Amino acid sequence: MRNILYILSQDPSERSGPFLLSEPDPNQQVSILLIQEGVRNERSLHGKCFVLQEDAQARGVFPLFPLVSYADMLRMILQADTVVAI
Repeated sequence: MRNILYILSQDPSERSGPFLLSEPDPNQQVSILLIQEGVRNERSLHGKCFVLQEDAQARGVFPLFPLVSYADMLRMILQADTVVAI
């Protein structure tokens, strides 16, 4: 199974939406990490969603998804087969 990590720094747009709003391939494990302005996202995305804690705190956002630290973010990047930054 291929592990794909999307790092989303803004709200899903028409450009990024097809990747994040459509059903993932069953042979892929998709994770989505929301950072910067992406922490404001409240849409339901296909994949496990996480929010960078420091960015959420800096923006006064109380996200619906689990919070991760910078160390967790680095671990997620290193463990992924593919990383896509949007």
